[in-house]
Amino acid sequence: MSRLRIAALVLACINAASPLHGTQLIVHEKPIRLRHIAGTIVDRSGMTIPYALVELRDAADQHVMASTYADGYGKFFFADRKHGENLNIRISLAGFDPAQYSISIAKIGKERFRAVLEPAT
Repeated sequence: MSRLRIAALVLACINAASPLHGTQLIVHEKPIRLRHIAGTIVDRSGMTIPYALVELRDAADQHVMASTYADGYGKFFFADRKHGENLNIRISLAGFDPAQYSISIAKIGKERFRAVLEPAT
């Protein structure tokens, strides 16, 4: 198992058990048009945030369709989805408030987006 994979697993355990995990979900409701589900996680100063949990959720009922962890550079991606599909991406990491973004899969749209996590309040 690679060091990156081990680090992601350790952080997942910390995320699940940490009392520092943010409790205020920050919802960004304005849909982001994307051609591909990919992005970079940053803090408000623009510094990348590695190893955050990223969940792809159904917009209608919020069930988790897929999940992954950002890499050491804060980057993540999911397999391509059908055009016209509306989804949510929820991102969480200990010490930050979780954030949720609405996305719409489009033929014309951004290749990637920047997701911002705020320090836990």
